[in-house]
Amino acid sequence: MQSATQPLTDDEWAAATSWIGTSITREEFEARYNRLGSVDQAIIETITYIISKMNGQPGSFSLPSGLSVTTSENLRAWQSILASFQSRGGLGGAGGTKIYQRVREDLR
Repeated sequence: MQSATQPLTDDEWAAATSWIGTSITREEFEARYNRLGSVDQAIIETITYIISKMNGQPGSFSLPSGLSVTTSENLRAWQSILASFQSRGGLGGAGGTKIYQRVREDLR
């Protein structure tokens, strides 16, 4: 598989971070984009990775101070984000701007 012919634009990165936040660096995201060939697929893989990491962690834990933390709400939030992204058709769907659906030339 060839690498992308162009790096992510600042607009694409801004659009991606509106979905994934600061969960990974731009360089990590761009590596996913280069491997997968589309910004949408890189966003989906990033969110899926976050969910899988959370599934591997305990659902709750207690700190020595007595504070109890439950991670299930965060997991549900990420699952909801993924469902929302997929149901709207990615960045270019539901009124999104088509610039964000840029796909590598070799995958068109």
